[in-house]
Amino acid sequence: METMQNPTEPREIFWFENQVAFTFRLPLNPAEGKQRVIDELPLDQLNNFLSERHKVTLRSFGPNDVPHPNSEGDEHTDSSNQSDDMRNPRAKYLFPSPDNQGCILIGFFHIDSADVNKDHTPEVVNNINQTKFIEGVQISAMPNWLGACTGDVGHGCPLTPPVALNVSDICAVSPGYQPITVSQLPNALQQADGAGVTVLVLDTVPEPDVIAEASGKAPLGANRLLVDMATGMVEIETPFTPKPPAMNIATPPAISVYHQSLPGDDDPAGENQPKTGKDIDGNLIGYPIADHGLFVAGIIRTLAPAANIVCIRVLNDFGVGNTTALIQMLETIVNHVGTDLHLPLIINMSMVVTPYDEQLQCLGLDGELSSSVREGLRVPLQALASLDVIVVTAAGNDSDTRSGMKCMEMADGMRLGPRYPAAFADTIPQVIPVGAIDGTGQPAPYSDYPGTNGVATYGGGLLMRDVANSQPGHTRAMEPIDSLRGVYTTPYYPALSKDDTNTSVKEPVKFEYPEVDALNDNAWAYWSGTSFATPIIAGLTALVLQTEAPASANVRQEVIDIAGSNTVSWSGLNPVVPGPVIFVQQCAAKTPSIQ
Repeated sequence: METMQNPTEPREIFWFENQVAFTFRLPLNPAEGKQRVIDELPLDQLNNFLSERHKVTLRSFGPNDVPHPNSEGDEHTDSSNQSDDMRNPRAKYLFPSPDNQGCILIGFFHIDSADVNKDHTPEVVNNINQTKFIEGVQISAMPNWLGACTGDVGHGCPLTPPVALNVSDICAVSPGYQPITVSQLPNALQQADGAGVTVLVLDTVPEPDVIAEASGKAPLGANRLLVDMATGMVEIETPFTPKPPAMNIATPPAISVYHQSLPGDDDPAGENQPKTGKDIDGNLIGYPIADHGLFVAGIIRTLAPAANIVCIRVLNDFGVGNTTALIQMLETIVNHVGTDLHLPLIINMSMVVTPYDEQLQCLGLDGELSSSVREGLRVPLQALASLDVIVVTAAGNDSDTRSGMKCMEMADGMRLGPRYPAAFADTIPQVIPVGAIDGTGQPAPYSDYPGTNGVATYGGGLLMRDVANSQPGHTRAMEPIDSLRGVYTTPYYPALSKDDTNTSVKEPVKFEYPEVDALNDNAWAYWSGTSFATPIIAGLTALVLQTEAPASANVRQEVIDIAGSNTVSWSGLNPVVPGPVIFVQQCAAKTPSIQ
């Protein structure tokens, strides 16, 4: 939110300045329609209240502030990007109340004032959360939080840049694939393949043409997983309608892709877009990572070869999205369950949203009202839970000791708890938080503790600099690399260090962060983080849901029970806490035995 002391450094931010989301609770039946609910909101009174208290006024979001299907293109061009109509339905999202008593509407607004250099977000959010009611309508407020697969940068994932696999780095046991074996998979799941289960990957995703081109360029047999995913791939035109001539979503093992336009896409170099990602030395700097979500989808496909997978772009090509885009898609999913989307249904969220409670006061928000500043994020997840949708989400990588977090004091070796939305698992049993272990079978040094309702699995270790073989401007990683292997279709990669030399001739625009071209066309990469442990659990959840009734209240526990008696000790907590762990191996000659 604020500029770092060094003016040459990027800012570390958690929300878009002078944007706010209000959560209204009303007794109206949501079936009466969104516009009817909006018309009943005390928006004029709210505006007057804020004008009197803070000398600010609200303005509805314009067309360029919200995601939209690529097919709508120029219809969303708006040079002024303003809307004077407070009751415009744009960026206002309707959900049923969890207790079925009325409805909840979440609306996003700009905050306008004469002082254009001041961020009024904290004072507006605090005042509304302390007031709690406007004209008898219950209301809470939150910033337009940034979420990262989690220039300006936000904390999230990736932990380090991806690393291209060499031609020799193939899986001899299963050429063209990188199979993942689960040591303790119960007998009931041994023959399961995820058939009939749909997994929505809310993340980044490359454009379908990029995926298809990479699949076509891969040498014969080099990346059969990518070919499986791309052959018969279906592009989604509008959620969840396939682009003609397709009539349905893709038939597995192919995937479906909804590559919607996001605010900021007119800045492909990312000069003014929020970014995330650390380099090999832990510098939070940000770089292009459009393949993050596809890498995730490939892991799910490996474990659940017959599940329906839909990749949905809610994060920009630098791994960051805002709660407007996320909540808009969650509302769309809620509205399509039972029609275009059928149970069993899983959402993979390899991202983090909102800072920790301990950071709120330092960021200018009232730490005593922490639940209010996340209410607009919790409501959609509760609505999904009431529909028996399972959400598998990353615990986060914030325990990385290479660099600290703004407004967070961390003692040496301290391990943090789960970030949101994973932390909602304490109150929403359909949320499954995921932490990461490294190749030694111990909690990865960067992984946040997934909590008492979570589980850990392999996410890889930290990349280390190969000092002996690195040259000025060309950093190399220490081998062997302790990371998952997955599909990566972009023909260039972020360099390992922010100080490396940009040698890419394939990058389409000049990025601020140095890029290097892929070593080959095999389209495989190494990558570590809780982001990539999460799809392992999502894949296993698909197997569980295939064999169990989707309405089961214990899906999370059934997934965690795959761990059996295996536990890891989460060091860095006081006291050290044991937690369940599902051991897996990638490209193993045989299913490993755990000692």
